Amino acid sequence: MNRFFSLDNPVWNFIGKTWDVLVISVLWFICSIPIVTFGASTSALYYVGLKLVKNEEGYVTKQFFHAFKQNLKPGCILGVLTMAFGVLWVFNIRFYAGKEDSLYKIMFILMLVIGWMYIMTMHYLFAAIAQFHNTIKGYIKFSFMLAIQKLGWSFLMIILNVLIILATDLFLPLILVVPGLIVVTNCSIINKCFKPYIIQDECQTSEE
Repeated sequence: MNRFFSLDNPVWNFIGKTWDVLVISVLWFICSIPIVTFGASTSALYYVGLKLVKNEEGYVTKQFFHAFKQNLKPGCILGVLTMAFGVLWVFNIRFYAGKEDSLYKIMFILMLVIGWMYIMTMHYLFAAIAQFHNTIKGYIKFSFMLAIQKLGWSFLMIILNVLIILATDLFLPLILVVPGLIVVTNCSIINKCFKPYIIQDECQTSEE
């Protein structure tokens, strides 16, 4: 009986993780309300997500706000830039869609490719802000490079994210944990992709 109530019990561990995912999802929703803080709240979400998959979580609320404040500037800048790019992409894809001219069809296909690359890059961008120190240009370049290098993992993340979103149609209350669930799922993959760069970053820091 004592083992059942132990914090090391897999059942309680699962319940604890589920609660943490719910908490960070709610925090993400609240902190994203001003819109311009979307990037900072998403980087904070990834910060806690990476902690969760590495079993380094502590007080997730404290960790979330620590990362939110720490990455407020790059998060907000990249959040606004990525949203602006997304709006521009939607405008272009709607403009070129359904046109009979061959040039428009080529542009439509090009927009689809750009959109796909944009989505894959976004999967790494805010996690990179949470994990590394870099410039705005450096974050974008690194995330784009990783999306290409880890093409298989990038595709897998998109597929898993779509499945999670579709699952809300079957069980609507799941929407409360969707942001956290998506990010934790992504982080279990991103953590593997980041490892060589984390080691390299630690080596460079120790040399300095």
